[in-house]
Amino acid sequence: MTTREKCEHETLKTGRRMKQVANEVFRYSAQVCAKCGAEYWNQDLEKEFGIWLSKQKADKFKVQKVKVSAAVYKTFSDYSLHVGKGDVSFVLRAALNVFMQKIANSRSAEVAETIEHLYAAEKGSGFLEKGVKEKAFRLNGRLYVDLESFARLADMSMAQAAAEILGRVAVALKKHSEMVRHELEYVLRAS
Repeated sequence: MTTREKCEHETLKTGRRMKQVANEVFRYSAQVCAKCGAEYWNQDLEKEFGIWLSKQKADKFKVQKVKVSAAVYKTFSDYSLHVGKGDVSFVLRAALNVFMQKIANSRSAEVAETIEHLYAAEKGSGFLEKGVKEKAFRLNGRLYVDLESFARLADMSMAQAAAEILGRVAVALKKHSEMVRHELEYVLRAS
């Protein structure tokens, strides 16, 4: 057990804090335990952080060197033509968004399990490995933070996490997953 885990957090003080997101810094005040330094992040701070993120320009939040196979890229390229969006990077960002907001956070474990099952079946088939292309993405602040958290939990770089997510969504599209298609179309129409 660490010191923070042993601490009862009985003495609180207001402290100035900083949270780094990419190369940007969010500065805020929060309640902090005087003994161990644990910070209390509440709904008001989350709202303030969300507003700050929304005011940041997307070019500040980039993920570099995302490696996807030629087949994964072609799946998204074909899909971008299908939905009338000429820019494949737009569809790639939407796929990341759908995965982070709808699949990874799914209340239905069945959806995530189905996609994992489809993905596992494609491993080694060449669909996910052959003809690797390297891409860079600009993301909105919220998606960047979500991807960063996902990458930390998965013990991967952000580029690796993005590649894994795009592989899963591409496999789901290839296998005609109606849920994934519906959510992607919804995000693309809303943009």
